[in-house]
Amino acid sequence: MDRNKKKKELKNKESAPKIESSAESKGDSPGRSNDTKPRAENSSSSRFYIFGEPMKLPTTGLPTLESVMRHYGYIAQKLRTDANNKNPTSKLVAKTVATEVQALWHKMGRPTILLTSIASRILRIHIKCKILKKSLHTGLTKVKIEELRTKGKALFDISGTHISNNNPQDNEALEDQQES
Repeated sequence: MDRNKKKKELKNKESAPKIESSAESKGDSPGRSNDTKPRAENSSSSRFYIFGEPMKLPTTGLPTLESVMRHYGYIAQKLRTDANNKNPTSKLVAKTVATEVQALWHKMGRPTILLTSIASRILRIHIKCKILKKSLHTGLTKVKIEELRTKGKALFDISGTHISNNNPQDNEALEDQQES
């Protein structure tokens, strides 16, 4: 009787899908040699951020494109943590960031465009970054990333009246807003 049970158990184990233990996923499994490096798919060291590490949106001054996209990463991480490591949708993150950016502009006494337009701008930039990250190995992509980083230093302009970086009066008004 014991033999039959053992055969059934062995057969069930072979047909069941294999689930890796934490030791096996770290490279300590018997089938892997100890000199190979474990995969770093989800570690923070393997992540590549075009605009830098995620961080909260500064509450003083009007935000730049870089600070908005860094805040996008921060909100995405926060929502992922709140949802037990389930990735939030890009639209949800963009809408959350757009709400906070719009509130900051209103706090500074500046009119803004519609919330949906702000969210769609943020989403377009996020998609552009995502596409660039997928093709990091090409030289052209590196040039495009540098161009995007350069654009990231500019104001994330969501004003109802477009602010020009070339107009000295607008620049003075922006500097005054950012200093206060």
